[in-house]
Amino acid sequence: MTNTGATASGDPDSLISIARIHSLPAARVLLSVLDAYGIHAFGKNLSTLGVTPTWMIGLGGIEVAVPQSQVDEALELLREVDVGPEPIRPVFSHNPWFNALITFGFGCLGCVPPPGLAGEYAWRKKPALRKCS
Repeated sequence: MTNTGATASGDPDSLISIARIHSLPAARVLLSVLDAYGIHAFGKNLSTLGVTPTWMIGLGGIEVAVPQSQVDEALELLREVDVGPEPIRPVFSHNPWFNALITFGFGCLGCVPPPGLAGEYAWRKKPALRKCS
């Protein structure tokens, strides 16, 4: 998530990306939480990936964006309600290369589904926010 020139003096209605998620249910929950607190949120690629979820990696996941005027409010809310990521599946090893090798091997045999991808969340770290294209 890189900054493409969003500044405080910019258009207050421009959309700023606050998260990139690789899970349809997680994106819908995030959008619902923001909507429940009166924050207008938009899920880029949400409709497309709802119909064709196999394109998730190719499209780069679901980008959740809010108007620039509500970015601080949205990030503060999400910092308060975030409980951290829940592991989707247990790992075989804490060595990422060995875990990837074992997962790939069992995945090819049809024994284990591939592991889920972690999303990028602006409220967990301090990346530069960027405008949605």
